[in-house]
Amino acid sequence: TSNLVEVTELDLSDSRAAGRLIADAADASRWLPNLAKVTGLGGFEVDVAALRRVESSGEDSYPMEGVRACIRGEGEAPMEVLLAACVLRHGEACVPAKAFCGDTSMTSIELPAGLTSLGEDAFSGCSSLTSIELPAGLTSLAGGAFFGCSSMTSITLPAGLTSIGEYAFWGCSSMTSIVLPAGLTSIGEGAFSGCSSMTSIELPAGLTSIGDHAFYGCSSLTSIELPAGLTSIGEEAFYECSSLTSITLPAGLTSIGERAFYECSSMTSITLPAGLTSISEHAFYECSLLTSIALPASLTSIGEGAFRGCSSMTSIELPAGFDESILRFARVPSSAILRFGYFP
Repeated sequence: TSNLVEVTELDLSDSRAAGRLIADAADASRWLPNLAKVTGLGGFEVDVAALRRVESSGEDSYPMEGVRACIRGEGEAPMEVLLAACVLRHGEACVPAKAFCGDTSMTSIELPAGLTSLGEDAFSGCSSLTSIELPAGLTSLAGGAFFGCSSMTSITLPAGLTSIGEYAFWGCSSMTSIVLPAGLTSIGEGAFSGCSSMTSIELPAGLTSIGDHAFYGCSSLTSIELPAGLTSIGEEAFYECSSLTSITLPAGLTSIGERAFYECSSMTSITLPAGLTSISEHAFYECSLLTSIALPASLTSIGEGAFRGCSSMTSIELPAGFDESILRFARVPSSAILRFGYFP
């Protein structure tokens, strides 16, 4: 892109993924004007001046013989190139959608201070990227921004960030923890799904919703504190968080989505708020260590199989006058005794 000013290292060993640099470089009018230096090519060298003169023969067609003439070295000239490290020009406001998508060689990138947004899938599949510091002016992360960045161990989120798009950190399986900024109000669908090494996460006080699948498969997450202003937990939000032992749901929460705590097999206790009105189907399916639960008087519906597989449950506390019929399809284990007279 026009953001690219310097390439410090190129990996030419993989000719599958990054036609971006070679193909787009052939169209000088689009994103070569700022390229000033290429310093490392793993045994090959690039004549930047010659590369500038290669012209596109159509939107998706490039004269590869002309491109090959710009790259010299031993063996077959590569058709495609992967960026291993680069610097974006200061003053740029955004990283476009899919700008570095699938670049498996990139280990680091320096983002400019003026950056305000990252496009969808901007760094998706950058599986060698280990860490990144996002500039202070960044306010939003689009969907899939760091999807599948499986080597990323840490990321610094700026204070001004207000939203995290869907699947933004999906499959960041090496990330152990993350601190979310105070101004964050929503976490998108699947945002941290598959972050299997994450042991803790601190949610900001202003967070009002947790999207579907937000922490799906975060199997190392042992505890999480939900903010008081949270009103909804989406479907499969904590699905297979198998190390989560306990959780207290905030007073403002009114609904729990389908399979929200599905197979949270280490959970021994959960506290439901007084204003909760609905528990969706299979919400606590196979929470096999959960021994008891107290249901609030405000509860009007419990979905099919909500407590199915809760094999250690011995008691369910119910408020006086509670309509027992709403438990009809909840699959309460036969070992559980219903105890009336509980006042939330």
